[in-house]
Amino acid sequence: MMKAEDNELLVRVGPGTAMGNLFRRFWLPVMLISELSEADGPPVKLRALGENFVAFRDSRGRVGILDAYCTHRRAHLFWGRNEECGIRCAYHGWKFDVDGNCVDLPNAPNGDRIKANMKTRAFPTMERGGMVWAYFGPEELRPEPPEAEVFEAPDSHRHIVKMVAHGNYLQFAEGDIDSSHVSFLHSRLDGKPLPGSRLSTFAFQDRSPRWTVKPTDYGLMLAAQRDAGPDRYSWRINQWLLPFATMVAAPHDSPFITNVRVPIDDENSMQFRIWTHPDRPLNEAERTTANAGVIFPEMIPGTFETAANRSNDYLIDREDQRHQTFTGIQSIPVQDLAVTQEQGPGPIADRSLEKLTMSDIAIVTMRKRLLDTAKALMDGVEPPEASNPHAYRYGSAARRRCRGRDPSDDRPMGRVAGGSRMIPLAWIGLGRIGTPMAERLVSAGYNLTVFDIVPQAMDALVTLGARAAKSPGEAAAGAQAIFFCVSDGEAVESAAFGPDGVASRAPADALLVDHSTTHPELTKAMSRRGEKFDLHWVDAPVSGGILAAKNGDLAAWLGGRPEDADRARPFIAAYARRISYMGLSGSGQVAKSCNQVIVANTIAIWAEMLAYATANGLDPVTLIDTLEGSGADSGVRRTFAKGMANGTFPELSTRNMIKDLTIITDLAHKSAVPMPISSIALEHFKTGIARKDV
Repeated sequence: MMKAEDNELLVRVGPGTAMGNLFRRFWLPVMLISELSEADGPPVKLRALGENFVAFRDSRGRVGILDAYCTHRRAHLFWGRNEECGIRCAYHGWKFDVDGNCVDLPNAPNGDRIKANMKTRAFPTMERGGMVWAYFGPEELRPEPPEAEVFEAPDSHRHIVKMVAHGNYLQFAEGDIDSSHVSFLHSRLDGKPLPGSRLSTFAFQDRSPRWTVKPTDYGLMLAAQRDAGPDRYSWRINQWLLPFATMVAAPHDSPFITNVRVPIDDENSMQFRIWTHPDRPLNEAERTTANAGVIFPEMIPGTFETAANRSNDYLIDREDQRHQTFTGIQSIPVQDLAVTQEQGPGPIADRSLEKLTMSDIAIVTMRKRLLDTAKALMDGVEPPEASNPHAYRYGSAARRRCRGRDPSDDRPMGRVAGGSRMIPLAWIGLGRIGTPMAERLVSAGYNLTVFDIVPQAMDALVTLGARAAKSPGEAAAGAQAIFFCVSDGEAVESAAFGPDGVASRAPADALLVDHSTTHPELTKAMSRRGEKFDLHWVDAPVSGGILAAKNGDLAAWLGGRPEDADRARPFIAAYARRISYMGLSGSGQVAKSCNQVIVANTIAIWAEMLAYATANGLDPVTLIDTLEGSGADSGVRRTFAKGMANGTFPELSTRNMIKDLTIITDLAHKSAVPMPISSIALEHFKTGIARKDV
């Protein structure tokens, strides 16, 4: 069940909204090229993201998209004349070129002198993949367009149709990524695929697929596994391209469907349905299939409305439903419209009323990815997907494989490595960092059992599909790898070896992976202790913060036997981008302590500098901003400095610095390495806690 406020955030796309701002960071397809087929042809009304525009092709063949309303008296430019490299307002004759410049202002005596100040809003455009694309975001952040193969194929390789759907964009996009519905909505009663649908018969024989969902640099890889005989699985692998497209699986050497969903406003959206073969032109049989009324619907001529629609109950045939097909509705897109266009009394679904199951893990993961990305943008973090167009060069597939092989491992799928194969894992500790790390394991399809001393902390993971345990031992039972992400080494030791601890019930040969910051000597002792239970210890402390954990961008340092570190690496790759093997047991913790020497002392230096700046009349917050990109810039400035300046530096962070510096100075003392700066910093952090000055 989704919180009402999260649902509200996801569905609103107008100017200034969180999702509206996110969509505006990407190039978006907004029209078919055929809608602007001729130079100086009629202008076209366009609405996208809750705003009205006018589109036209000028005398030189360039496409312009402008604010719909003339800057003079706000007349709609659709009524204007498209002539001589500009669109002329029908009201008073003001004329604008594709860049929004007012090039003629004929109704004022001083028009030639003032026209330069009368510019209207204009938006960059390009033509790709049979569509006109526009960028509505800040010019200084304009990215390159996504390089997905479907958008780069020539006209001969594709069939494309634009449709208008009367409902919020998200409910249609959720239908696109949901592979479990095809076993019902798009089925026949005799268990055969609909004509031309190219769906495997296994989709109708095994109606409850098992999901592998992998976060990637472009969005999500979504693999639905079904039984395909005693020794084989059928895999249907879709790709969701953040924020607007889903590439749907197809058999080898067949064209595949891509559904592109762009919001018109909160209550309507446009769909570009594209059937593409990236390597060759569509043949005659494939074009006949495209026009047969199943994979593409019959349209009302001259419109983007399907002939079967809500006003005529989608032309449902109850006799056909009784004897032939599951729905009695002819075409696949219209079947989708029937169940997604109206998911409540209004055009926007209320997700707080849903009751979700394991079959919905792909949808839950997509929603969370959108929410996290939109909320990060609200906090000033730009979406990395927008600036990484090369990441979108992946395809979809329908494959059969021997049991035990995950076809998603056949090619790189972004930063997450390995495959779930429903491997049982356990996670101990769901704090600020541990929760998003565990969530990414669930999203990658792993069979995760979780434990936290605060039972409510497990609720979010259970919603995503994890199982809650009542003790560390119960969580570890049957798990191939058990992960610790708790407050300190003592808490790790208690969870691992205490009453009903992990060691009491973990299977022989299991991995114990400690992501906590633990003293290297204690780490070595626990590793030796684990060997008595035939358990393999890997110390793997992480760094990067909460946002990096959510985005899979953490750094991890691994210590332990090389073969154990190699076993742990595919799991850790679900939430860490940089994974470094440092040496035998304890080496990972030593590497993390080296990182913390820099971090803790830098925080102390920043505190000292901010006090100095304030005492000498500078506004510390303003000063912090001016240091961006300077030699003093660092992750500490971006993460902690403003909290230090305004008095909101978290006490927990201070206590963590004390814990880390205590480990560092103790290990330094035992290894006879003088560390006067770290020792002084430790005393200052302790003083801050004592004075409640954190």
